[in-house]
Amino acid sequence: MSPEPDPPEELCVKLRTAADRLLAGTPLHSSGKLTILDLAEEAQIKRWLLTHKYPNKLMAK
Repeated sequence: MSPEPDPPEELCVKLRTAADRLLAGTPLHSSGKLTILDLAEEAQIKRWLLTHKYPNKLMAK
């Protein structure tokens, strides 16, 4: 199994911004629930990036 690649900085910024909106209760693109699905919707990215491509590196951030 190959090591997990580093996520692009743009992806990290999108996720950080989306998480801040969810935690503040001001979602723009999702229902506002604190779930992986809503985080992906809020960041406007595919869920599999969080759960399959970069799961450990993104969780560490």
